[in-house]
Amino acid sequence: MPARTKRDGRGLERQSKTLLIAPYQEYEKGLSEFASRSENCAGRPGRLTHDPWCSPWERDYHRILYSDAFKRLKHKTQVFYLPENDHICTRMDHSLQVASIADTLCTYLKLNSYLALAIAVGHDLGHAPFGHTGEEALNDISVEAGLGTFNHEANALRVINMMKELHGESLFLTYEVQDGIVCHYGEQFDSVLIPDRGKDITKVSIDSAHAQYPGTLEGCVVRYSDRVAYLAADLQDAKELGIINKSQVPIAVRKVLGEDTGEIIGHIIEDIVRESSGQNLVATSDGIFKVLKELYEFSNANIYNCSFMMRQKPWIKNILRQLFDGLKGVLDTTGCGKDKKLRALYPGETNAVLFYFLDVMKYPDEVPPGRILLDYISGMTDSFAKRSFDELIPIKTPLRRPR
Repeated sequence: MPARTKRDGRGLERQSKTLLIAPYQEYEKGLSEFASRSENCAGRPGRLTHDPWCSPWERDYHRILYSDAFKRLKHKTQVFYLPENDHICTRMDHSLQVASIADTLCTYLKLNSYLALAIAVGHDLGHAPFGHTGEEALNDISVEAGLGTFNHEANALRVINMMKELHGESLFLTYEVQDGIVCHYGEQFDSVLIPDRGKDITKVSIDSAHAQYPGTLEGCVVRYSDRVAYLAADLQDAKELGIINKSQVPIAVRKVLGEDTGEIIGHIIEDIVRESSGQNLVATSDGIFKVLKELYEFSNANIYNCSFMMRQKPWIKNILRQLFDGLKGVLDTTGCGKDKKLRALYPGETNAVLFYFLDVMKYPDEVPPGRILLDYISGMTDSFAKRSFDELIPIKTPLRRPR
């Protein structure tokens, strides 16, 4: 029986929703037995109006893309701080690259691409400014303030469920996406990833970070894709900036994986598909994994911890430390921004944005100032953090050059 149609206010025909199968339902019929399906979705912590045409994970994907937290990723460090070269990867570029790899893998492994895409674009929402150096700095501050450890995987939960990022409300992503984001730990080097299907993903928490594997196979795909994406792109960026040259790259990497980003990613994807098809796991062959590990060790020594990067680390940590100390004074004086008269004592862009943040968030009185500032500073872009530092801690230039 053909679907009935009716005309809307513009005279356009649209099909009656009651007689059609949503595209995602048709799509999910052809997926692997190991794939996640919308009918088994564990739900989300917040309520959204029902949308019969989008799977819950399609909705998550779009909610992330339109969020302020995602938009800020374009000005957050992937590896190299405040690059003037527009061809160097930012945290947003990296997230989209992970999504591209995960989508390709899901297509060939017959897994749910919508779920993988949502996890991939959201996996770094909790990242600090200035990459992993910024993360280290905020961890030091957090521990000293008695607030526990800080890592971007766990911090993503606060961004997802507490920050009012979309039309004045939290993102409230599904538990499958939250679980994949919190458990994406790309720095742990495993040759095989098997989903932990026995855990209750509705209990996902900050303690899940660095301690658990994803509960879905799509989450495992993203976790592996994260590693593939950053190893390939970081190598290309380092060559672009002249930190290394291609002759320094291990011969095995060049021979087995290739010379450029596309070749490296392509060879690894082909290997993962061969090793993982029809199984409840994501894996690479022993040969490819050995070369991947060699590339990882090479990158650690020659890119992530090279002299160029090490010289900048104290500068980055000083910026975030002084921002925290300076802004804590503002919060202490103004009662966490609740005293509107005292707020007038603190002009400038940085303080204005901080007060706006406080007004939107409406933190309860029992939340300590340190916790508020970790939320605020971790959401900053590199450029805003640097601009805030310059505004709050101006350097007084002498009129004469000292002799």
